[in-house]
Amino acid sequence: MELVITSYCRIKDKSIFVNGSELLIPKHESSFFGDVYKHLEINYPKFHKMDNLSKLGLIATEAALKGNDFLKRNSAGKHGAYYGQQGFEFGYRPPASK
Repeated sequence: MELVITSYCRIKDKSIFVNGSELLIPKHESSFFGDVYKHLEINYPKFHKMDNLSKLGLIATEAALKGNDFLKRNSAGKHGAYYGQQGFEFGYRPPASK
């Protein structure tokens, strides 16, 4: 499989840029992380227990891969991240039956 960059994310000064376009995050919570978590509809129960660097990594990954079908096309039968019913999930996903 050839590796290619399908999208990228840059986070700077409480702003998120995906593929060069700024992602507008409404301010509801008292923290940047809380606002982004809600806006991106991240479903990861241990998010609030993570350190800030880990939160940034998860946010950047979710933002860059939202709407990107790369993991859907390339994850069947592999260990690691894949797109499941709850968004991006981690673990083993059996190959889809044909």
